[in-house]
Amino acid sequence: MKIIAHPAPKPLSKNAPILGLVAAGILFVVFGLQLIGFSKVLSSLSTQFDGHDGWAIAVAVIAVVTELAALPFLLRRKLSYLAGILSGVAAVIAPWVWVLVMVWSIGGPDVNVAQFGIIGCIKIDWWLLALNVVWLAFNFYTVQQLNIEKIWYDATGLKPRAKMTKKK
Repeated sequence: MKIIAHPAPKPLSKNAPILGLVAAGILFVVFGLQLIGFSKVLSSLSTQFDGHDGWAIAVAVIAVVTELAALPFLLRRKLSYLAGILSGVAAVIAPWVWVLVMVWSIGGPDVNVAQFGIIGCIKIDWWLLALNVVWLAFNFYTVQQLNIEKIWYDATGLKPRAKMTKKK
């Protein structure tokens, strides 16, 4: 089986490539901050998860890997169908991980947030949860505007519901 890289699909709107660059820039900055201060990320997550280092390591690795994996789709690189779908989904999973961490942490012990790595002086509060929800919504909208559905339909051979015809 030969894996073939396909060009990025035509975006649904004129400003979608710019939205993709903005989303990639946000992910790159968050990824860089986390990578530089990875020990702070791990220690803060461990405190947030009541000393469970296994959960802290798992969440930190999932967050960093999904943030990195999302970049090719958001930057509209040539990818195979499977890589395009996985990268597009990773663009939504990356902020979703932090939404779940913030939901888990609100009302818990008074700790600094692990999300920003070396900038570890931010207290967990409702505004940070709201910021992560906005980030999630922005990435979801961006992935949709970059036409991930086209990749899905091309990969599976299925037709969109609007293009299906009734059989007699």
